[in-house]
Amino acid sequence: MATATIAAVGLAAGLHGALYGAYKDSPHESFLFRRFVREIAIALTVALGLALLHESASGESLFVLYDLRAHADSDRILEAVRARRATR
Repeated sequence: MATATIAAVGLAAGLHGALYGAYKDSPHESFLFRRFVREIAIALTVALGLALLHESASGESLFVLYDLRAHADSDRILEAVRARRATR
């Protein structure tokens, strides 16, 4: 799989995460453009890092690469829930 394709998947995953984060947090806090861009930049950096540093990532399907991003989001959400419960 070409590096450009992996970068496009990273960009799509980052955009998905940023849009969902903006939607999810909108009732509680204001929209911050830097957070929106940061989410996209992190996903793109991770995708390109996998493509350039691990040859085996180029052989994976697009679903696996996108799913890795989804698991990172769910882990972050679980950590936030645990931290909120600990402060109660």
